[in-house]
Amino acid sequence: MIRFGIISFAHMHANDYARAVNVINETTGNASLVAVSDDNQSRGKSKCVDFGVANFFANYEDMLAGDVVDAVIIASENSKHLEQVIAAVRAGKHIICEKPITVSNEAINEMQNALKRSEKRIFFQTAFPMRYDATVAEAKRTLDSGTLGAIKAISATNHGTFPGGWFADKNLSGGGAVIDHTVHVADLVRFFTADEFESVRAFKGINLHAGVDVEDNALLYARMKNSHAPVSIDCSWSRMEGWPIWGDVKVELVCEKGVLKIDCCNPHLDLVSGSKFSWHSMTEDLNLKMISGFCRHVEAGLEPTASFQDGAAAASLAFAAYKSLEGNETVLV
Repeated sequence: MIRFGIISFAHMHANDYARAVNVINETTGNASLVAVSDDNQSRGKSKCVDFGVANFFANYEDMLAGDVVDAVIIASENSKHLEQVIAAVRAGKHIICEKPITVSNEAINEMQNALKRSEKRIFFQTAFPMRYDATVAEAKRTLDSGTLGAIKAISATNHGTFPGGWFADKNLSGGGAVIDHTVHVADLVRFFTADEFESVRAFKGINLHAGVDVEDNALLYARMKNSHAPVSIDCSWSRMEGWPIWGDVKVELVCEKGVLKIDCCNPHLDLVSGSKFSWHSMTEDLNLKMISGFCRHVEAGLEPTASFQDGAAAASLAFAAYKSLEGNETVLV
């Protein structure tokens, strides 16, 4: 059994991760949520009650210092990931880190150096649950079979509603929609192509939300390194409040012998009965699949499905996009 501690419930996905660990504990017994640390003590203690966690730590370093946890899930504000990842590595704890894993290439290098210096092998999973989506897995099998030929161009979107709060505070988030929503689709593009990004040109429009200091809409045009395939990514917070689903992660791949379209966040059934129309979600619990997969990989001594390097590569595209916006030019990734 892997004993998990959660560092912060600042990110909304922390609730999903806590629920997933509890489900794993109840079904397979491979994981248990044993501790929570949160610099917002009121929030952290409340979550301990919600999820039946016995141990609360106001300071995450105290949680890491003892033998309470084997692994941590880091779900704090983006700018805090660096110090928390390094502390977890030094304490010998395995890590699931919310995306983006950090807010600069310099911070990525610091994390990587800490992982390399560690005497213990640390398993690091970037929280990319879309890797566990059945649609994504089938698309990957289809592409790898060669039946569609080479990928010639890719168009992708990751829309959502404006998350508010610290996501709009650049000091905590590192940016706006670009850093928040680019990384998911960047990872899928890398996964499908087995290629790296070479360059990117980014554009942003007039903000859709008043009083927001970070960009809430943007469009990236990138090019892959080996295939030179063009890639477009719309990473905007453009869904209105009350949208029936969280947003979308869509990828369209134009290949030599066909076109493959993937709609990851909207598996559903449209039902028309009599004069009535109804919409039924058929989504999987991808966070449950991700954490279950992480547990299996740690126990088997295998690299997690979405590793530190995957998280670093996806984040680097977002960092390059900001450099493009600043200089109004195409930049290398």
